[in-house]
Amino acid sequence: MATWRKVIVSGSDAVLNSLTVGGGTGDTGVTISAIGALTVDGATDLNSTLNVDGTITGNTSLTLDTTTISTAEIGVLDSVTPGAAAASKALVLDASKDIGTIRNLTIDGTFSDGNYTFDTSGNVTNLGTIGSGNITSTGTVQGTVVTATTGFAPDAQDGAYLGTSALQFSDLFLADEAVIAFGDDGDVTLTHVADAGLLLTDDSGVGTTQLQFGDSGTYISQLADGTLGLVADTEIDISATTIDINGAVAFDGALTGITNITLSGTFSDGNYTFDTSGNVSGLGTIGCGAITSTGTSTFGTAIEPDADDGATIGSADKNWSDLYIADAGVVNLGDDQDVTLTHVVDTGILLNSTRQLQFNDSTQYIAASSGADLDIAATTDVNIEATTLDVNAILDVSGTATFGSTITAGSLGTDTDNTVVVVNGSGLLKTDEIDSKVWDGNLVDTDGSGTNNELVTWSDSDSIIGESNLTFDGSTLAVTGNQTISGDLTVNGTTTTLATTNLAVQDAFLFAATGSASSNVDAGLIVQSGSAVDSGSAIYNDISSQRWAVAKGVGSISAAVTPLQMVVTTAVSASSPHSSYGEYGVGEMWIETDTQDIWIRTA
Repeated sequence: MATWRKVIVSGSDAVLNSLTVGGGTGDTGVTISAIGALTVDGATDLNSTLNVDGTITGNTSLTLDTTTISTAEIGVLDSVTPGAAAASKALVLDASKDIGTIRNLTIDGTFSDGNYTFDTSGNVTNLGTIGSGNITSTGTVQGTVVTATTGFAPDAQDGAYLGTSALQFSDLFLADEAVIAFGDDGDVTLTHVADAGLLLTDDSGVGTTQLQFGDSGTYISQLADGTLGLVADTEIDISATTIDINGAVAFDGALTGITNITLSGTFSDGNYTFDTSGNVSGLGTIGCGAITSTGTSTFGTAIEPDADDGATIGSADKNWSDLYIADAGVVNLGDDQDVTLTHVVDTGILLNSTRQLQFNDSTQYIAASSGADLDIAATTDVNIEATTLDVNAILDVSGTATFGSTITAGSLGTDTDNTVVVVNGSGLLKTDEIDSKVWDGNLVDTDGSGTNNELVTWSDSDSIIGESNLTFDGSTLAVTGNQTISGDLTVNGTTTTLATTNLAVQDAFLFAATGSASSNVDAGLIVQSGSAVDSGSAIYNDISSQRWAVAKGVGSISAAVTPLQMVVTTAVSASSPHSSYGEYGVGEMWIETDTQDIWIRTA
C-alpha cells in the first residue's frame, strides 16, 4: 500500500490568523519546522519545552518562572570574548581559566593563588621568582636565589662589597670568557679562556702584567710576545719526580748532578740524530760485526754483493716470503744482462727481444720470432684445453684440421637475409642469396617491401606483399585506417576499449547486462569523473529496488553498486493518487493536473 503526501506550494508568504498543530500527545511534544522566520505579535505562553534551532528576537524582557531578565541585563553577555575583559561586559574565563586586560582590581580582603598572598596593608608573602625592572629597597632584600638579567652594581665607585669577614659567599660561577677587572680603571684583568684556562693581562689585552708572590720581586709574567718569565730574587725551586721539557734547552751555565737524560725530541751533533723511536739517521760508515734487525731495514740506493757472482739472496732453508718490484722495474739475468724481464705498468711482464720462455728443454718454448709474430713451439703436440677457443684472426692451417663437433661461424660474409653457405670458385665457404627461380615455381616470391610483424596478402598467384596497416606481434593485432565489418562482430574477453573521440550508434536501444538473465545485476552507464582512474559517477538500474539510481566513485568493473540517491519519476493524472498507485516506491512524484497539486510518495 502506497502513502502519498501533498506538497503545499505558495507564491508569497502566508499570513495565518491561527495555527493548529496536531500529532503530539502527552509529553511527546510537537515540532514546527519553518524555512523562514516565525513572528508572533503579543504575549506567547508555552506550557512545554521550546527547542529553537534559529534565533529568538525580543524587545522587552524574558521571564523564566518568577525571574525576569531585561534586555539590558542580557546585554552584558553580548559579544563577550572568553579570556578578555571589556567595558560594561561580564567577565568570562577562557578554556585555560585565564582572563586579561583588567584595568584596576580593588580587594578588601586578601588575594592569593595558594602560594603568594597580597593583603590590604601592602604586604606580599610567599612569592617565588620575581621578574622585574629596578628593585629599590629601604631594608634588607632576602631570597634563596637572586637573578639579574643585566648586572649588579654598587651605588658609587668603591662604594659596596660582596660578603663580609664573617659572612662569606660559598662559590663564584662565571660564564665562558668572563672577565674579572681589577683597579679603578680596570688596568689588570683576569679573563676566562673557554676550555683552556685563565688569561692575565692589562686593559690593552696584551701587556706584561705580573702574578706576584710574596712581594714585587718574585713573579710570573710575559716578558715579551712569546716569552714567559719566572723571576725570583734568589732561587726558583722546582720539585717533581720528572721534569718534562718539550723544546730546545739553552744553558748559560753548567749542568750538574744529572744521572739519566730522557728525550721527548731528538739528540744530535749536527750530523747524526737520535730520535725517541730508537731511530738513528745521518751516520757515516759503521764498523761492526753481524747486523741483526727486528724491524724493517731501509736503503737509500742499492744492496750489492762484495764481488761478481759473490753472494746469494736467501738460502735452501731460509727463503724470502715475497718479492716486491716497483712500476717498470727490470729483472736482469746473465753476467751481461742479455735476458731481461720488465714490468709493463698495469699490463704485464715483457720478455726482451726474441728471448724464449722455455719448458722442460730448449725445444719447447714461447717466443717472439719478430716484432709481429709469436711462436709456440713443441717437439710433438701443443695441447690447448678450454671450453671455447676464440680466434679473432684468419686461421691458416698448413696441415689437416680435424673437428670432433660442430663448426659455428660468427660471420661468413655481408650478404642479405635468406642466404645459404656455398663453396665458391676458389674453394672457400661463402654466403649466397637464395633465388626463387632455383626451385622452379614451387617457392613463393616476395617484393621485399614487408617489415617486421606485418601480415601479408597475395599480390598475384605466387607472390605476397606485407600490409603496413595490418600487424601482429604475437599478442596484439593492430589495424590502422578506416575498416568496415559487414557481418556481426563478436568479442569474447574481459574488456573492450574504444579510444575514439565520439561514438555514434545507429541502433535505437542499447541492451546492457545481457549475460545476467539467470542472475540479475546492477547495470547502467558510468562516466569518468575526478582524478581516480577507471572510476566515475553512474546512472544505473538498481536490481535490489527495481528502480533507477545514481552513485559516485563506481569502479569500471563493479558488479554491485550501493545507490547514493534514487532517480525521481513523475506520474501525471487528472485525479489524485490512490494508495494502490505507484510503480517505483518512496520518492516518486504525482502531479494532479485538475488542481495543479503535487504529491510525493512517502511509503
